[in-house]
Amino acid sequence: MSIKKIIWMLLLCLACGGGPAVAVPVRIATFNVLHGLDTNQDRATAGEDDDYAAVLGILNRVQPDIVAFQELYARDLPDLISLAATLDYPYYAMISGPGSAMMTSTHKLGILSRFPIDSSVEVEETFADPLAAEFTRRPLHAKILVPGALNPLHVLAVHTRSGTTEKAKRLWRGIEAYRIQQYIDRLLEADPLDTEYILLGD
Repeated sequence: MSIKKIIWMLLLCLACGGGPAVAVPVRIATFNVLHGLDTNQDRATAGEDDDYAAVLGILNRVQPDIVAFQELYARDLPDLISLAATLDYPYYAMISGPGSAMMTSTHKLGILSRFPIDSSVEVEETFADPLAAEFTRRPLHAKILVPGALNPLHVLAVHTRSGTTEKAKRLWRGIEAYRIQQYIDRLLEADPLDTEYILLGD
């Protein structure tokens, strides 16, 4: 192949966007909605839609591309889908099971995304030990495809054991953090080049 042909091919590649891939910027947020998206259990006397309206207003101002939720309920799924449609989030993931082997918590975790969610999974403690049962509320792991990125973005929504005054609760939360670290370490061992991780929650 002549030098002239090579130069023309390079110019054509550059003109068609054949340069190095550059991921679009990603704006992220995490939101503990406290007793669900649309409920009167918010320790107030306001109307039934006040929680939903408040979350809608805040996200509309902040405009995150990806948002993780803590303290959703199973009954919040229609409201989560409505919120996603109103704010232009085409993709969502939500834990649908009990969420915990230890506490059978009614609180769920969810993720909304403006970028495609390739897959999502509820992280169970048994990945490390078949008898393990430490998570108060199991984390939600979503693999998100950000335009221009070479690797997927792994987003983990977590809601660890609450309480700081009791040693047992602090220890419990520390064990949960250890299990989450173990989970991420195993994923990195399986694919060392896949390194984009974000941990969101409280």
